[in-house]
Amino acid sequence: MSMKDAYIEKLQAQLDEWEAQLKQLKAQADKQEASAKAEYQKQIEQLKQRQKEAQEQLDEFNKAGEQAWEDTKERIEKNWDELGKAIRDTMNQFKG
Repeated sequence: MSMKDAYIEKLQAQLDEWEAQLKQLKAQADKQEASAKAEYQKQIEQLKQRQKEAQEQLDEFNKAGEQAWEDTKERIEKNWDELGKAIRDTMNQFKG
């Protein structure tokens, strides 16, 4: 397995984990009072959109040649770090 393939596998696993977390957030939002529920659902929809964009990035990354993936790796990592932080922050809001 090439480094690129291993990296793509790692990114896909992260996307799968985020999908599970978003489902958990949705279940928690459904239990909230109407006013809080609407706000949480709005946040979750924004996160789902960002996750969709991350999936699109991964798809493009997967199609890139060996040199191109090295060139875009840093940009993808930055975007994924931001998405991961946003999901964690939203999960913490539900706990608080």
